[in-house]
Amino acid sequence: MDKIIKEKKTSSRIRFMLQDVLDLRKIHKEAEMEEHREQIKVQQQLLSKKESRGPHTPARGRAAQPQDEGWNTVPISKNRPIDITRLSKITKEALQCVAELNSASLLYVFARTGLESTLERSTIARERMGLLLHQLVEAGTLPIEQYYKGLLEILEVAEDMAIDIPHIWLYLAELITPMLHDGGIPMGQLFREISKPLVPLGKAGLLLAQILKLLCKGMVHLLLMFFNTLYDEDVIDEEVFFKWESSKDPAEQTGKGVALKSVTGFFTFLRNAEEESDKD
Repeated sequence: MDKIIKEKKTSSRIRFMLQDVLDLRKIHKEAEMEEHREQIKVQQQLLSKKESRGPHTPARGRAAQPQDEGWNTVPISKNRPIDITRLSKITKEALQCVAELNSASLLYVFARTGLESTLERSTIARERMGLLLHQLVEAGTLPIEQYYKGLLEILEVAEDMAIDIPHIWLYLAELITPMLHDGGIPMGQLFREISKPLVPLGKAGLLLAQILKLLCKGMVHLLLMFFNTLYDEDVIDEEVFFKWESSKDPAEQTGKGVALKSVTGFFTFLRNAEEESDKD
């Protein structure tokens, strides 16, 4: 990212956004160091108190719980950080934390920061952030347009970020796919929005392909819906579907048999439509 900013070959808006990402990383690193210093300070105080009481005097109260470091937390309130490593059990407290921001028009900043802060972490962290955002959208705490605004700001510079993050399309897919769960955003609407900044760059297919792979792995029943949406929205041509169906690429064979079986009706429809077109 430093190279992109210094070379000044991209627009000033993109460079400023990349600089924001670097500044965010710096802030988190400084926060991590400060947190580590505080933990050492607390431990020293506890040890000092324990020694002053003697070896047989029980300490009153409970020792402070160890805190997660660095990117494991996304600070959204001065008093209540959301722990990314525990987002599998999203609670009312987590929703309340976001509500405490008390500024609906700026929630896109929370969405963007949450996505950015987990983009280069583990698959589990990205999936859990995706689930958190889904939960917030489902509860009405995070308006859909604010989610889109935060996400699109990242997608607009994703091609440049790919220089430093080669697997960025997979990582983005892991963050976005949970939004397709019940109560989230309808598939057609979501695909239209995330394709807007990527179609002119010829990159929409890269992101949608990664989402497709994730759907094949964990939600086969959604694959037919996914194919129908791509076809109805003219995102992918018929030839591309047929090419995927007949592909013998070893890298694509894992789980493909099950996937093909779930979309048999879709390919039957395509062939019938092609035959009727030829007759006309």
